[in-house]
Amino acid sequence: MAAVRCVLTASTARFSGSAPRLAGRLPDKLLNAVGRRKHRDWKLDLEARNRVDWKGMARPLDWGAIFGRRAPLEVEVGFGNGEYLCELAEDNPQHDFVGLEVKGFRLKKALWRLERRQIENVRLMLVDARVALQRLFRQRTIRCLHSLFCDPWPKARHEKFRLFSYEFLKLLNSRLEDGGEAFIVTDHEPFSQWILEEASDTGLSAEHRLAAPNYGTKFERKWRMERSQERFHEIRLRKRRHLDIPVVADQPLDFPQIIHFDPQCFSPGRARGEMVVEFRKWDWKADQQRLSILAITVDEALLQRVWMTVRREGSQWKLELDSPEEVIPTPAVQKALELAAAAST
Repeated sequence: MAAVRCVLTASTARFSGSAPRLAGRLPDKLLNAVGRRKHRDWKLDLEARNRVDWKGMARPLDWGAIFGRRAPLEVEVGFGNGEYLCELAEDNPQHDFVGLEVKGFRLKKALWRLERRQIENVRLMLVDARVALQRLFRQRTIRCLHSLFCDPWPKARHEKFRLFSYEFLKLLNSRLEDGGEAFIVTDHEPFSQWILEEASDTGLSAEHRLAAPNYGTKFERKWRMERSQERFHEIRLRKRRHLDIPVVADQPLDFPQIIHFDPQCFSPGRARGEMVVEFRKWDWKADQQRLSILAITVDEALLQRVWMTVRREGSQWKLELDSPEEVIPTPAVQKALELAAAAST
């Protein structure tokens, strides 16, 4: 019997929920792009010595074990091609550096640069900064966080996507060492003023100044060439008092039992609001007696592609994750399991 293929057509409607978090307002076009991706993080070398494949590791991460020593830890958010991060690491060999990036092609370029220059005290991760600080770093572990020319999201309706919001700065406070600091550079004056306003009552003091270009990054060169910009906004945030924000723990997953199963009737629902669950496609393979399902889940800034399977096991049916080590257990993943089970009966 030939395999029956069912594909869910992507919705074109935008999110309109009233939840204040990122999850409830994520544009459909972003969900669609993630749903179409073919695990193509551009053939990244998973064994590269400078890369941390964090999803398969115990969280929060033990940075001393990862670097093989205990040293002051610095973090760069959005390292781009890795130019600034390489300079920092070479100038400060007594410190360890972690780079966070969300774009695979930039990670690949930075890995190549680190390998070419034989830099040992840098590790890179493909992860959103909010997720990293929530789950991968313990409190009081970061000496300094750097962010150069991150996206200012200049339109008012996109303000919710900006980094360095009030909530993020409180999280950053808890991860900084006592007396630690954040160093932020932007070409966008309204964004710099917004950060200064958001820093109020976060336990961080803020200093702002205009500075001449001296960072050596792609975007610095871009803005100088395209706009003739010769002054950039530098912000230093220093920790004055500690805010206690625990590491976000993984949620134990409960796999619902499936009593009866008819693949021809499989039609899962969705969830939007505090969390997002969208089923993108499913494939029934009659010869293997299994249904493969792809769900997109979002918990605040954590967006995941979750592959799961309903398969026959004796006289019963079992729901399981295809690669559980690649999935971060969250409320949205639990909801996806429940929706898949409900659609199977």
